[in-house]
Parts: sequence; structure tokens; C-alpha cells
Amino acid sequence: WQFAEARQYHHLADTDQLAGPTAGLDWSPIERPRHLIGYNGHNYQPLRRRTPQQAMSGFGWSIPFKNNRGFWLAQDFDLPADWNGSHLVFRAGLPRGYNGVPIQHVWINGEPLGRMWQWQDRNIVIPAKLLKKGGKNRITWLFQPYPWAQHVQQASPVLSADLNLRVQGDGPHIFLNKGHQAKSLGQLMVVGVLPDISRSFAFSADGKQLASGHQYGSVRVWDVDESVEEKSTPTASHTIDIGTAGIVSLAFSPDGKRLAAGSEDSRITSLDPISGQVLHSFVGHEADVFALAFSPDGTRLASASHDRTVKIWDFSSGKELLTLAGHAGPIYAVVYSPDGKSIATAIDNTRIQLWDATTGKPLRTLEGQQGQVLSLAFSPDGKRLAAGYAEGVISQWDLASGKKLTMSPQRTVTDPRTRTITGVIYSHDGKELVSIGGGHAVKWDSETGRGGEPFANFKQSYVARASWLPPNEGLNRLADGFENYPVELYLTEACQQQGMKVACYEGKWEKLPDFDTLTPVKKGVLSHFDQEHLNGISLPYHKTVKKDGKDHRTTHPSALKATGYLKVEKAGDYTFSLLSQDGCRLEVGSKVVIENEGQENAREAAEVKHGTVHLGPGVHPVTLSYLNARGTSLNVVFPREFVRSLTRGEIDKSQLMAGVLLAQGKREEAKALLIKLHRGAWPLSDEEQESVEQARMRIRR
Repeated sequence: WQFAEARQYHHLADTDQLAGPTAGLDWSPIERPRHLIGYNGHNYQPLRRRTPQQAMSGFGWSIPFKNNRGFWLAQDFDLPADWNGSHLVFRAGLPRGYNGVPIQHVWINGEPLGRMWQWQDRNIVIPAKLLKKGGKNRITWLFQPYPWAQHVQQASPVLSADLNLRVQGDGPHIFLNKGHQAKSLGQLMVVGVLPDISRSFAFSADGKQLASGHQYGSVRVWDVDESVEEKSTPTASHTIDIGTAGIVSLAFSPDGKRLAAGSEDSRITSLDPISGQVLHSFVGHEADVFALAFSPDGTRLASASHDRTVKIWDFSSGKELLTLAGHAGPIYAVVYSPDGKSIATAIDNTRIQLWDATTGKPLRTLEGQQGQVLSLAFSPDGKRLAAGYAEGVISQWDLASGKKLTMSPQRTVTDPRTRTITGVIYSHDGKELVSIGGGHAVKWDSETGRGGEPFANFKQSYVARASWLPPNEGLNRLADGFENYPVELYLTEACQQQGMKVACYEGKWEKLPDFDTLTPVKKGVLSHFDQEHLNGISLPYHKTVKKDGKDHRTTHPSALKATGYLKVEKAGDYTFSLLSQDGCRLEVGSKVVIENEGQENAREAAEVKHGTVHLGPGVHPVTLSYLNARGTSLNVVFPREFVRSLTRGEIDKSQLMAGVLLAQGKREEAKALLIKLHRGAWPLSDEEQESVEQARMRIRR
């Protein structure tokens, strides 16, 4: 890998070429894992200061953002001249987003690859047309420090025009609030397996309808008038499937009879929210459509995009009327004046432009802007314009004089990751200006700029952060038997049921006792062999008892013996690992593979013990004995040959693909893919298995 630190902040669209942004950068090699860069927002612990847990986990890889700058990564690879395929899967294994958000910008040979090519498992699919046969190919990433709210999957909170209703998303949930009353609109899933996360919201002008745009290309329309005060949970009056790309912007016409939706695939769609019908759909831009605004008479629609243009459309026909160009970066906000004669957009980080809504000619430039504009609003009388910024600031201008009236800092939040202002809205009388950001809705006096007291709370949405995967947390790491990687251990020699039989004993011993002479106080079955379940089935070391009216914490040493059978398909030498500060023993077949008498020294206790045994094909008994004399934990790692080889990334990718197929209406293909997630073929936890079974039942119905 090679690394280059960005010299300045670049606004990039998915269609931008690479030469300009990378000009003048100094590239240097990264020789993993010798270059340990261990501070990712947390205090870096040098090697000598690591805890045993950190030593076991291979303390993290991360590259920090310095001075608010991003960084670039690149790697070269050769492609044979005789290579013949439709695409290449690039298994990066390094970058990841926050909460599964894909990395925003990837290039192959200087050509923009686009975010839609990257799967949730962090593999990147490169079309054959972008590859060079018989030569070097170069893949490049950009990591940006602040992708802001529009780049995060979750929709930003929205208020109704009368400020009485507010809506916010929380994963697959949507919450509708009125005053102190809240109503969940349910858990929105794609066939019970995938959460259909909300990407955008819009209220109708009268506040009676709510539209939500979702990750997998659908729009839901909700009748919300008085629904918060009723006991019943609102249900979507319509669910309208548009395509497979996320719906990132929505806007109701002033009369509420039409709804416009903007997608990540550059598409604008006209919908009838009353009948739930798609009226017409067209590709309006060359990148994501981030903002939409209707003219006051509802005949025209303005759309703002990541491609640095604003377009004006005849909404009934979908005919393009005007293009407003000259913007320095992606445009996240566009708004019509109340009289419909002008349009406001931010053309760069220092200026907002007013345009003639009929001719598209510039009318006035507002100077003194404070950063990246994410929201705009005209006052009801059209005399003022307000702007909300990613930097947590709200500004107002008097449009007659061009003078900036107020600049109100978002004082309620100090964390720069959460103070982003994602929305500004005036009250009906224009006396108050409301800002949304930092987990709050805040009211300001629009005349003086004073106030700043929150009147509503929202769930905070942190902006995306990119980090490196620690070496042992990659998608293909040595499996240690946790739930998604169940070990091939069985209760009986017939190998009919997975798990191990466990017997627990109370008592204080200096070394492992003779369990055959003891009576267990607890028996059970360990269905998943991992550290969490293993220590969860053990007897508790600490107990709290009442004495003289007070709680007293007491210690209770114990021991554990687990027995099972290991199924071996192929003869070979197999290495097992074990970590424990107390005495323990692992026997496989007729041989003691690992024995630990217990370690008082902390450094010796943190050392992993290894043992190798030769096993032939067949079934071999396994016995694990453990002495919990000091309240420590036990961790055992089996060779990956005895662990089902599917990775979490492969499962996530299949579930994601099933959601895409369903969104495309290909139910039979989705059904075939989901059926493969049965426990007989794929390792799933009980909770995941229940979700899959529910999905299969829905498909059958």
C-alpha cells in the first residue's frame, strides 16, 4: 500500500477524475504491519503498556485525520493479458466505514468507480471495462474526515411546518413525536432479514402526511394527522418501490398532491402520495440527488446534486428548463423564495447565490458565509434567508441590503462530530428561527439572534469515520469458535448434535481435581464454543449476600469439565491454543495437548499456550478441564479446519444481495438465496436463525 496525506479539502463527486485532486501529493509506502499507527481517537498504548486483552487482540490499526485533512491510499496489482472475466473482486480487507457505511470514493486507474460498487463486506467489485489487461492497475481510496450527515445512511431529523411534529430514524425504526408523546412506526425490514434504513424524510405542508425514503429504493407514505395522540400505531398508507438505490431526498408539492423523490442513482421520480402510483421517473443528474424544492405554485421542481449543478424542471412533464452551474462542490440545499421569483444555493464555502427562477441568471451574492451549507430557508415574508452549516453555525441575511443580520453558534453541543446543523426552518409568523443539529431542535429570535434553548431532542447521529481493520479482525481471520463460526464439536460419538456437555463443581483447589470423585452442582450443554458462552456457563465467582442489613461480596472458586467429540475429515497435525491465568487442561483423543498449572505472574498469564496433536480421520473425544480459582476467564482457539469457513462478510453480502433482489421484484432468486441461510448449511446464531425463519415464512405467504 501507498499513503498520501491530503493537502487541502476537496469537494468530490462520484464522476470526478483523479488527476486534479492528487496533483502534488507525496506518496510513501506502508509496510504492514511494521508501521503501527495506533491512535484513532483513543489514547495510543505502546507495546509495553498493553493489557493482556490488548495483546490478544492485536491493538488496532488506524490512521488519524490531522488538521481536518483526509488521506489517500493506493495499491498496484498486475492483471494477466489472458484474463477473461466480467468483473474483478478486490478483497481490500483494510478500510471500513462507521456502522457499515461504505467508503465514499474509489478510483481504478484514475477513473471514478463510484460507491455503489462496494459491498458491505468491504470487497470492491471492479467492472472489466475499467481494467488494463497485461499491465499494472492502480486502485485508490480517499478517506474524508467529515462526510457530514448526508453521507451517513441514517436520515436527518425533520420538523413539520407548524413545528408541532418531528420525525427521526434510529436504525430500522422511525419515531414520530408530538410534544412529549412519541410513537414508533415499527421496525422496517426487508423480508424480515435486512433493516430498511430511512435515508430521507419530508412532511406535507399541512403536516397530515409524512414521506420516508429508504435504503433499498422504496418510499413509504404515512398518514400522521393526530396519529401520535391515538393509541393505535400508524401504518404506511403506501409503500412505493422505485428502484434499488437509496432515496436520499424528498419533497411534497405545496398542495400535498404530488411527491418528488431523489435517488443515489441520479434519478428523480414523481409520485402520487394519495394513490401510491409512480407518475414518471427520469435520470436528472450525473450523481446523487441530495435536495429537492418545489416552486410555490407546484409547477416547477428544483433539484440539487453531487454533480455540482442545480436543475429546474417542469414537474408535470419532467422536461428540463434550466441548469444553474458554477458551484464549487456538491450541493446539499436548494430553496425557492415565497414569491417563486428566486432560488438560493451555496456556490462555495464563502458565498450563497440568489438566482432568477425564470431565467437562471445570478441576482445577488451573499458574502460572509461560514462553511459548508447543509440547509437553507426563506422567511415567510421573503425578506430574509437563513443558512445552517456543517460547522455548527446559523446565519441570516437581509435580502434587500445583503447585510448579514445574525450568526448564532450552536452552543448546546461541544462535540464537533455532532453539532452539524442539518435543518433550518422559520415559524409561520417568521419571529422564530429553528435549527436542527447536535441532537436538538433549538429556537432563536429571528430579529436579534438570541435564544438558543433546545425545545426538542433527537437521537444524535455521528458522522462517518474511516479506520483500518486490526490484523486479527479481518474478514478471514483465524476463527475462534464464536457464534458465527460454530466449531464442529458434538455431544455424542454419533455426531448428531453440536455442542459439549458441561459439568460445574464448587470447591477450592490448588490444582485441577479428580472430577470423577466429585458431584457436580450444575450440568448443561454448551451449544456454541466461544469465550462468552464458555465463561457464561461457568459458576459465578463473585456473589453478593445480605448480612447485618448490608451487601457483602463473596468469592466462590469453582471448576468446570466439558466433554465432547471432534469430527476429523483429513489426517494431519492440528494446533490448538489456550489462554488462562488459572489451571486448565485440553485433551484431544488420548493425548494431553495443552496443560497449564496456573500463573501468578501477569506477563506469563498473558502468554497463549499452544499444543499440536496428530489426528487421523474419524471422531475423537475432547475434554476441557478448567479451574476458576481467581475469577479469571478462559479462551480456547480451535484450528480453523474444525470451524465452518463462512465469514461474517459473506453472510452479510448474501443478505444484502437478497434485499436488492427483493427490491428488484426478483422474489424467486431472493428466496433461493435466503433458503441457503438455513442452519444446516450456514452457521447462524439462534436470534439470526429466527429472523431467517420469519423471512422464509413471509416468502411462503
